[in-house]
Amino acid sequence: MADPFSRLPLELKLIILGLLQEDGTKRHLLHCLTVNFVWFTLIVRLLYKDIKLRAIWHLRDSPNSEKYLKHVRTLILGLTDNRFHPDIIIKWAKPPLPNLRKISFMPGSLLEGFDVDYIIPYLQPSVTSVELCCVRWTSDLLSALKETCPDLTELNIKRPFKDEDFTLDAKGFKDWLQAFDSLKSVSVFRRGGYTAHPHDDIEDDLANLLSWPEVRNLLLRPLRRLRLECPLKEWHNIYAYPPFCTLRELSVCVKLEDIPYLLNFTDLRGLHIQIDGKIGPEVNVLSSFRQMTRLRSLRIMFTDSYELKRDQIMSLTSLKKLEMLEVSCRDRERVNEDEYSWGGITQYVPITVKGPFDDNDFDQLASSLPRLRHACLLFDWKELTSNHVLKSAAFLWRQLEYLCLGYHIDLSESILMSQNGEPVFPKLKELVNLRALIGDLVTDCEVLKVDHDARYAYTNRLRDRLQAACPRLEQITFGEFYLQDGCPEHEPLNMRGMINLFMGPCWNWSRDARKGVWDFDYIE
Repeated sequence: MADPFSRLPLELKLIILGLLQEDGTKRHLLHCLTVNFVWFTLIVRLLYKDIKLRAIWHLRDSPNSEKYLKHVRTLILGLTDNRFHPDIIIKWAKPPLPNLRKISFMPGSLLEGFDVDYIIPYLQPSVTSVELCCVRWTSDLLSALKETCPDLTELNIKRPFKDEDFTLDAKGFKDWLQAFDSLKSVSVFRRGGYTAHPHDDIEDDLANLLSWPEVRNLLLRPLRRLRLECPLKEWHNIYAYPPFCTLRELSVCVKLEDIPYLLNFTDLRGLHIQIDGKIGPEVNVLSSFRQMTRLRSLRIMFTDSYELKRDQIMSLTSLKKLEMLEVSCRDRERVNEDEYSWGGITQYVPITVKGPFDDNDFDQLASSLPRLRHACLLFDWKELTSNHVLKSAAFLWRQLEYLCLGYHIDLSESILMSQNGEPVFPKLKELVNLRALIGDLVTDCEVLKVDHDARYAYTNRLRDRLQAACPRLEQITFGEFYLQDGCPEHEPLNMRGMINLFMGPCWNWSRDARKGVWDFDYIE
């Protein structure tokens, strides 16, 4: 009898086997290599679809190396990967990557300007997407991209550095971009989720590269995505440009008076704006977007203190197709206050909610946004009950993968037990910026104060319950961790020193994480 799996189309086979690496690693795929020859062929495709330079280095002496490398679609380079380059070039002057589609350089949290001319031999005519972060731009690198990758459709630049012997001015940048007729997506960010480096000239360089005439030239293209960390001018003339019809994702810095012009982009699916300047409490910013009902992603970041009222928050209920929602504030004048210095997010402060906004209001908001996968509402939720809010989020947002609800939300152990053994958040990967993680099912804190082994056992049990409640959890951040029994005479038991017990091979438990996302500042 024929194997039913072998009769499926190739696309379905890859989708099915791809489910084995949903945890973000490929270790589960290795066991499948020995099933049979068909499985071996399919698994090799998945294993080598996205690789790092180290993998090419390991393959250089394999007799089947070129068979494996033909499956590579994405090549990711990191901070120290240049050490593998000499041995690879000895083997191949031009590494055989005929189907490479994307090349990405991400150095991690270091913010220096890196010389990456060594990536030039890996560029292929098939490359359509390039991401370069903290890269020192040289004439050789720019020339190689223009000559080798003529069909480039996506270009992402973050924190560009100028080379000592080469200066890229606005005209040169414009002329270089014009060589790529097929560009559909352009992203240029100054900082993203990183803090400023004291010795770079990034601001001046970007101001020179992205003056309004150069941005206007970008707008003459039929782009699908435009993301620029610079303010746009002459909004009243923007409707004459093709992106008014073709643009589907826009990220840009604006002032309050620019927002009405954004509303004319009725076909946008993603909108991310940084609103510069002070906004009066009488201005209802959020309600301005209620008519953009096609949005699937809305991210708003204020750069000055702002206050919200209930009707402003509830205006978001009309955006029923949203899958990502973020509203946050980074007030530079309040950023160093001790009250907001925990959890690795010192650059963010809570947005004040004026007037009543209670649990029922949150339920109404959550029920009107059933598709949410990513929710970040960094508000000062003083009127909400943590247990009620988290249970509502778990019940109404079953597809949720990322949750950040600000400074007054605690996660209690009892919440993790509220689904009769079923996962509370079945798809949640990140639960960040909790005020506290509370073990509230402990029977006697006084006993645990003197019994280290019992304390150790209890924290392990709490960890197991958290893992069962959030089986896909990869990261959690919290300011405090303590145990609390039902006796009001007993003081809560501070467990700060036991946080390390939660660190294991499966999860990334971090209080100060940084990500190289291709966008403005990102809540972590």
